Amino acid sequence: MIRNRSIKEVEFHFERERVEKVRAGEEALSGFGPVYHLPLVLKLNKDPALNLTFIVTSPNPPLLACAGVVGLLAEKPGQTQNYLTFRVLTARKQRRN
Repeated sequence: MIRNRSIKEVEFHFERERVEKVRAGEEALSGFGPVYHLPLVLKLNKDPALNLTFIVTSPNPPLLACAGVVGLLAEKPGQTQNYLTFRVLTARKQRRN
């Protein structure tokens, strides 16, 4: 896809000024520590192509495998009705015998 569309530059811009602490909202996340929205913009050839918002918490077990990322919102810039969401529904520690 990238080669066929003449994309020469791919860049992720971390929007540090828009980072915000949010309420966990669910009891399942309350034991992991604070929850944050981390916004990034994917730029292709210096033009915004995708707005990403990661929902993250502390990467403690059982969230080590996903590095503490518990959700993601991806939106088309200027058209927020076009979006994709991702959410971790469950995670458990593996019991060792």
